[in-house]
Amino acid sequence: MSGPFFARDHYNRLMSHPAPRLEDDVIALRRWDESDIEDSVVACSDPEVIRWIPRIPTPYSEQDAREFLALADNGWEDGRSFSFAITERASGRTVGSVGVTVNGSIGDVGYFVFAGHRRRGIGERALKLVSRWALQELGLARLQLWVMVGNVASARLAEKAGFKREGILRAWMDNRGTRVDAIMHSLLPSEMDGRSDDK
Repeated sequence: MSGPFFARDHYNRLMSHPAPRLEDDVIALRRWDESDIEDSVVACSDPEVIRWIPRIPTPYSEQDAREFLALADNGWEDGRSFSFAITERASGRTVGSVGVTVNGSIGDVGYFVFAGHRRRGIGERALKLVSRWALQELGLARLQLWVMVGNVASARLAEKAGFKREGILRAWMDNRGTRVDAIMHSLLPSEMDGRSDDK
């Protein structure tokens, strides 16, 4: 028998893909839940997040956070997007966000780390964990991510996690009324752990 299989998590939410256990010695990735709403409102009101992630509403309200949670749940249920809260293993505190949206054999990755937790390697760790899972367990042929031109820290994080810079996409997206350029990065299965088929 083939086709999607379904499971329920501890919130009794129907999933076509059970949430994987993704962790290292510092962080753990889990599904978002209602306990994250307050922290999400604070994090998404950060001027740096607003500056570099145009799709986040501003001002960001509790209702926005609840709508994101519902969207994230729907993504898990239909198997098309997988959003994770990044948590510290030691404290259990939510410190960021990472996720993959699947379109055929290609996955688009997005991430950000909450203010106060940046420059500690958390984003790099989370990106490596979710990238390995997406390429190996979902069987994707390519992961890609873009960062807005000027977002040096995010571009550096992507490259430290193994993503290769491909080039600049001109006028790629709307940033609150202004067309802006973005840098495209990608990661292939053969490039995990520094491996590459390039000669």
